[in-house]
Amino acid sequence: MISTGDPLRERFLNAVRAAVDGASASVGLDDLRDASQALLNSHELLEQALADRDAQIAGHRAVIAHLACPVLQVRADTLCAPVVGELDSERAVRLAEAVVAITLARGARNVVLDLTGALLTRDVPLQLVRVFQMLERIGVCGALSGVGPEVAEALSHHPGLLDGVRCFTELSHALAALEPQRQARRYG
Repeated sequence: MISTGDPLRERFLNAVRAAVDGASASVGLDDLRDASQALLNSHELLEQALADRDAQIAGHRAVIAHLACPVLQVRADTLCAPVVGELDSERAVRLAEAVVAITLARGARNVVLDLTGALLTRDVPLQLVRVFQMLERIGVCGALSGVGPEVAEALSHHPGLLDGVRCFTELSHALAALEPQRQARRYG
């Protein structure tokens, strides 16, 4: 006799064997029916456990997605959004929404997207353009920092796409460049 190691399967196989052997047709069929129902019940319980696990994973992903778009206030009128990891289209939308919402809530006039920790793909500029377009619509000055050789190459594949967006190798350089604009607005 082959053993599956699973008591429900063993019960089912034994009931099938009894029904096939025909020892007692009504008893064999009743056992087969009971064993089949037990397997179906077990399957339903497993499906529910998987659905619960999937819901829990989805909840964890939502929390991670929320934490994946931090926006830091670096000066009274300047925010910095560090981009860490891959920036796909879904994340770019969340980033744009978070940046715009926090910019409006805090009355910021400048936003720097820092790509120092970003994993780059060729379409990163396409994703960034959404963020900068939304910032431009609300009158906020945007800049990029963390623009090293890899980012520059990714940007070069889409010439003109981010025209007007100032790019810097370091966050400190971007903040220093935005300082005169900040003073000009205050006194101008």
